[in-house]
Amino acid sequence: MSHLESSECIARIRALLTELRFLTSASTVGDAESLFDAAVLDSLRLMELIPLLEQQFSIRVAVEDLTPDNFDSLTSISRYVMERRA
Repeated sequence: MSHLESSECIARIRALLTELRFLTSASTVGDAESLFDAAVLDSLRLMELIPLLEQQFSIRVAVEDLTPDNFDSLTSISRYVMERRA
């Protein structure tokens, strides 16, 4: 997968969160909504998600990148993933 569209990336991240049972298939969390405020993610769940993101998108997540700017919403995670893949 050389070129990744934002909408495809968000869909794949949403699928990972569903696979982890952090989201249900009927979940209505918006792409820009805070996953932490919506109780989808917390610090422990984020640590479960990171290895799956690394595997799914062939990236490495540095400890210093674990910030709300990068992981607060589906949009911010997608942006982070696409920047790492560029």
